[in-house]
Amino acid sequence: MTAALRSASDRIARYIPTVDTFLPCLGPEEKRLRCGILYIRDKATAAVRHARREPAIILQSVVMIASEQAYATMPIEQVRELRHALVRLMMTASALEERGPGSVPDEPA
Repeated sequence: MTAALRSASDRIARYIPTVDTFLPCLGPEEKRLRCGILYIRDKATAAVRHARREPAIILQSVVMIASEQAYATMPIEQVRELRHALVRLMMTASALEERGPGSVPDEPA
C-alpha cells in the first residue's frame, strides 16, 4: 500500500469509534463506507470556508447530506451510492473552484 493510500485509510479509520457507537452491528464494508461519508463531510466543511460562491453552495449541500445520512438506516447498496454521489459532488466543487471567478454565470442567459 502506498503512503498516500495508507494515509487516507488512517484518516478514514479515525471515524470507526464514532460509527461503532451509533451503528454497532455494521459489517466491515459498510462501516468503511460510512466512515468515508463522515470524512467527506469534514473535508467539505473545511473547504467551504475558503470556497467561492458556486463551489460553496455545492460544498454546503455535501455537508448537509452527509450529516443527515451518515447514520441513517439504509441498505448497503444505497450507502455505496450515497458515498459515490458525495465524491462526485466534491469533484464538481473542486473543478468549479479551479476554473476561477466567472466560470459559472450568475443568471441564465
